[in-house]
Amino acid sequence: MIAVNDAMSKHFFYNRYGTGQSTLDGILRATNILLAGKVFVVAGYGWCGRGIAMRARGLGARVIVTEVDPLPARGSDGLV
Repeated sequence: MIAVNDAMSKHFFYNRYGTGQSTLDGILRATNILLAGKVFVVAGYGWCGRGIAMRARGLGARVIVTEVDPLPARGSDGLV
């Protein structure tokens, strides 16, 4: 058994994977459109923005990320 709620790194996984999936699920259910071939703009490249960008790219969208802070803007995980 692993106590995930007590883990210091829980927010990294939850923000990146959980928020990305649930946000895109809400958008797709509300608009009833497909993302394949669309341009998808993500404002901010924190942990939540990375998760959303990763999921949108996985669904076939062209992802554009806007970020004002130069350090996260360089896109160290290759999504940009």
